[in-house]
Amino acid sequence: MANTKISLIVLFAGAAALVGCSDEPSNDEMHKLVDEHVAQQFKARSVRGFKGFFDIRKQGCVKTKDKEGYFDCYYNFTFPPMPGQTQRTFNGKGQFHRTNKGLVYQEISAMPDDRPFDPSRGKW
Repeated sequence: MANTKISLIVLFAGAAALVGCSDEPSNDEMHKLVDEHVAQQFKARSVRGFKGFFDIRKQGCVKTKDKEGYFDCYYNFTFPPMPGQTQRTFNGKGQFHRTNKGLVYQEISAMPDDRPFDPSRGKW
């Protein structure tokens, strides 16, 4: 019984140490940065009414090739309905990295879940 308790303590301590080592952004960090990015884009285009996403769900991140400390992250996000429109969900990909000023986000792509790929144009 004592060996089991010690083993569990060592296991939890090791898991906590591994979690603390990752610079990968959390779902909450991604939500905040993507919200801010989209709000800035809408403001620049004089689009009014954006109040933030209903939901952003992190799908996963991979280390960016040839860029130390960068992560390419996949997520999906749902826009609340704008006046005269319906709610839409998009898949997104962004690049994240940490600086001495905090986490930085750069959008790579975003496309609607319900929009089929058009191979003749090579676009969604």
